[in-house]
Amino acid sequence: KDPAEAEAMAIGLLRQCARGKTLLLFCENLVDLFHGLDDEGQKRWRATIQEDGNWAIVASTPSLFAALSLQENPFYGFFTIRTLESIDVDTGLELLTRKALHDGKSELAAFLCTPVGRARARAVHHLSAGNCRAHVVLSDVLDKESLEDLVGPFMRLVDDLTPYYQDRMRQLPPAQRRIVEYLCLNGRATTIKDIAVPCLMSHQTAAKQIGALEAAGLVSRIRFGRNTFCELSEPLMRICIEVNDNRTRNFRLFVEFLRHWFSAREPVRRAGTFRHHEPAAYLDRVHVREAAGRSLSDGRAPAVDALDGKAEQYLDADDCQGLAEIQEDLVRERGDVIDYMRWVRALVEQEEASSAIAAGRQAIAAYPDDASVHHELACAYLLDHRFIEALATVDQALNLDDNLQAHLLRGDILFDMGDYDRAAAELRHVVSREPTSVSAYCALASSLLLSGRWAETVKVTGRLIDIDPDHRHAYSVRGEALLRLGRPATEAFDQLLRFDDHAALLVAASRIREAGDCVSARRYLSRAAELEPGDLGLWVERARLEIDEGALDAAIECACRIEALPGRALLGGLLRAQAAAARQPLDLALDGLRTTLGPRDFEDDAGLHLDATVAILSVSTRTFGPRYLLQGLAKLRDLLPHWSDRSLAGAVLTGFLEENLEHGFAGSLADWESALQDVAGVLADLPDCHIPLTMLQAAVRYARTGDHRDLLALPLEQRQLLEE
Repeated sequence: KDPAEAEAMAIGLLRQCARGKTLLLFCENLVDLFHGLDDEGQKRWRATIQEDGNWAIVASTPSLFAALSLQENPFYGFFTIRTLESIDVDTGLELLTRKALHDGKSELAAFLCTPVGRARARAVHHLSAGNCRAHVVLSDVLDKESLEDLVGPFMRLVDDLTPYYQDRMRQLPPAQRRIVEYLCLNGRATTIKDIAVPCLMSHQTAAKQIGALEAAGLVSRIRFGRNTFCELSEPLMRICIEVNDNRTRNFRLFVEFLRHWFSAREPVRRAGTFRHHEPAAYLDRVHVREAAGRSLSDGRAPAVDALDGKAEQYLDADDCQGLAEIQEDLVRERGDVIDYMRWVRALVEQEEASSAIAAGRQAIAAYPDDASVHHELACAYLLDHRFIEALATVDQALNLDDNLQAHLLRGDILFDMGDYDRAAAELRHVVSREPTSVSAYCALASSLLLSGRWAETVKVTGRLIDIDPDHRHAYSVRGEALLRLGRPATEAFDQLLRFDDHAALLVAASRIREAGDCVSARRYLSRAAELEPGDLGLWVERARLEIDEGALDAAIECACRIEALPGRALLGGLLRAQAAAARQPLDLALDGLRTTLGPRDFEDDAGLHLDATVAILSVSTRTFGPRYLLQGLAKLRDLLPHWSDRSLAGAVLTGFLEENLEHGFAGSLADWESALQDVAGVLADLPDCHIPLTMLQAAVRYARTGDHRDLLALPLEQRQLLEE
């Protein structure tokens, strides 16, 4: 038909279908639609919308454009505009988790709540620079196994996002497109002058176009002295627009590097001493007895009375297995809410998670409006590390009865999920309503410590000690927070000598030793030895202490004792090499290890073995500077010929990078530059070593010169890790 006639017919059909209804239009990349309509088409569309009065439009656009922002245009003021800001780490994690649940990927959702899952989410956030679309696109190709690997999902993410970024490029004016393409190929921050020449434009034109790109959120400007450096705001945009194989290789390596980086940096002291409660489940006798008393009624059958009596005997004897069996009988015979509650709680105490969950679901089926059974089922889910279900169930309990115990449990769940900020907020609410609650203050102190709020941690632990002067966990957390603040911690850690807490003493010894107080560390280890003289951790920490104090023969003696333990030959050998590295060249220190080591040697306690290997390098450089680093890494490579298959060499160098960033580069920085240049040549054929070595070299240059331009030479995603 004639275009005008076709348009009239189309509008007539729309009006016929939508009569008496709302016509809802979803539109992505609205700017493309408006460009296609041009000014006359936009006017006719706006007139149709005004005439009908039943249109609703939900649209997206990469940036605002003239048709929406200039007053003389027909759609000026038509839309309610909401800017989609970059999301933070916690929001990104929540987005991935909710999307996983929506897609029926419960295992992935649960994995995201673990410390390793959170570390992977941090890697996703870092590389996407908080881009919402990247999180959503990535979620479609994720499962638990692929998230542990990360490389495959990220490569598919690049494939999926490439058309999106190419479309954004297509919308740019030619001059801006040339600048973006140049920044993609250059891969690092560049001055406006260096951009203008290859883009065939004047300095003034380049500056103007870069300003427009900055306003559109595509380019960031960094001012350093009289120079302004520019780079793409989103690393993924650069990666997607690059088209050569170099992109694929470097990108894979960086994703692998991120796995090691964030896994190592995720807090590891959640377990052991820095747990805020005793065993995950406990039998609250007062609560159970009170509920049981309320449930008593006249006229019960003698058989039920006998079962009640037997249940009381098991309760008094702490026999949870017997109690669970009796309560199952009582559920069958009587089925009161207290019978269900005792049954679930006894199973939780027995750590029979599956049975407890089944019993809890049965209880909720019988009493769907009772908050206590929802509470017990949430405890069962928590025992089984099914954090999403635990959180949803405790929220149901709170909807039925807003009580402090449920809020405290919710804080516990958030803590075990690694969501320390939300856990702290929940627990602050509890202590505001119950200012003498030991358990709430204990949990709050741990959450604050792991969320980095150290000054508040000291304040809260002080309150906890006022309430309970014998609360040993308070002293552990307080000492750690004081160390983080750079303050003396012995006044807190010394209190642990009063208690029979072997694990807490080991952690205190390790932390105070790292702070340079070896005398106090030795006191804590002596007390720990009285409690558990044959403990592996005790001898590992003793060996490290002897090395730090220069008592190398004593350190080797500790290492030999560890070597004699079943399955600990490698760990003992690595500790022995640490001691040797403090007094002889690194390659000679490594001679004491077996001829060759394969990846299987590291499968048991891989974290301990990797940490020990990093420590060998660190001890050598701390003693001799980088003098023997080249020969030592060459020797280590000979000992570990298969490491490149699993990027373990990259993991060691990543740990070595972090160690030096935290404690500084010992020795001459000029010697470091020379040594790292030689090392890069020796390890040039190991791709997983390239990124940590490049970052080490940049960090050394910056430490020597103080010139921020030494960091600007790195791509944005690598530089930000160093700047943190």
